[in-house]
Amino acid sequence: MAHLHRRAALPGVFPLTMTVILVLQPIGFAPIACGLGDQRFPAGSDDAKDILRAVESAYRKLSSYDDSGVVESFVERKASTPHKSTTSFSISFSRPDHVRLEWTIAGFDGQPLKSQLISDGQETIASWEWKQEYRRGANLRMGIAGATGVSSGAANTITRLLEAASGGITEFMACAEATRLEDEFVEGIPCHVVSANLPGVSRTYWIGRDDFLIRKVEQNIKSSLELMEKVERILPEGEALESHREEMKQLRARGDSTTRFVETHWDIRVNVDIPADRFKFLPPPGSAEVETFGAQP
Repeated sequence: MAHLHRRAALPGVFPLTMTVILVLQPIGFAPIACGLGDQRFPAGSDDAKDILRAVESAYRKLSSYDDSGVVESFVERKASTPHKSTTSFSISFSRPDHVRLEWTIAGFDGQPLKSQLISDGQETIASWEWKQEYRRGANLRMGIAGATGVSSGAANTITRLLEAASGGITEFMACAEATRLEDEFVEGIPCHVVSANLPGVSRTYWIGRDDFLIRKVEQNIKSSLELMEKVERILPEGEALESHREEMKQLRARGDSTTRFVETHWDIRVNVDIPADRFKFLPPPGSAEVETFGAQP
């Protein structure tokens, strides 16, 4: 398929969101079934979850996917200057499990902080080029989860939808409710607009009307402390989620905050040949393999 459209970091917050998704699924939020990828929805349709099912089906059917984009994050804390950051990213995916995700965040000194997550189907490697460190992960799913926070969420939405065909968890699976809004255009592309909520988090998706691919996502967290409290109430016992509890303890010490993320995707290409060497990891010059990444500045 030809090129579809051409455009004319906050560590800690996204891991919390993914914690909500991971712990809700086993306790009663059943996955949404697929199979509606070719269905159209008229302007008056209000079946939001049918649209979300169609999105999952559309990504499940893709043999490959390639895009670029940006995540803009806005954080406000009491007695503190509002903070804005921008993360640029690119995603390459080839069925069944070849992934290359690259993202760049502007550091405090204005210098670009480049990172990447690569899976060649045999092993998954995450690299923080600005730290000159890289590490091997247990599997692609864990690699995506680990990269979600440090990439300001760029690693999450699309890669999880693509990876879900092999049993991964998508954020749609835990949606407590979904609402159809008025259709809008995103950079000239007509889109369905759906608002879907998780406990403590509201999201709005702009979904291409013709292909059911996501063009934009806006996520709002009204209170980080309220979200943490909700997460803590539903966390199961066990060592597997102790790291999340420690994260929440650290976040609580920073004080409450209101957060908004806007994730935009463009230059989308699907079902095209992506060279195999695109998924080959080459250690950046001077980098070393580590078991645990150093503290992020």
